[in-house]
Amino acid sequence: MEYFIVEEMAREMENKFNGQEEVEVEVTSADDFVRHLVKAKIAKSLDILPNADKLWVRGDGTGFPMNEEPWGILVLEEKEE
Repeated sequence: MEYFIVEEMAREMENKFNGQEEVEVEVTSADDFVRHLVKAKIAKSLDILPNADKLWVRGDGTGFPMNEEPWGILVLEEKEE
C-alpha cells in the first residue's frame, strides 16, 4: 500500500520521523484517497523501516509528490477520528 502525507504535517513532525518513534498522523491512502488517522512509525528512507509501506509527501496544492524517493511508514494502528 502507498500513502500520502501533506507537506505541512510532514514539516511539523519531521524531527520524529526517525523510524523509532510512534506518532499519530493523518495520511491518505493512494489507492482510494481515503484519509486515515493512524499511529505509525515513519522514516525518511524505506531502508530504515523493513516491510514499510511507501509514504509520499504531497504539497503546494498540486497533489503531486514532493519527495523523489518515498519515505517509509509502518502503520501500527488505525485510530478513530
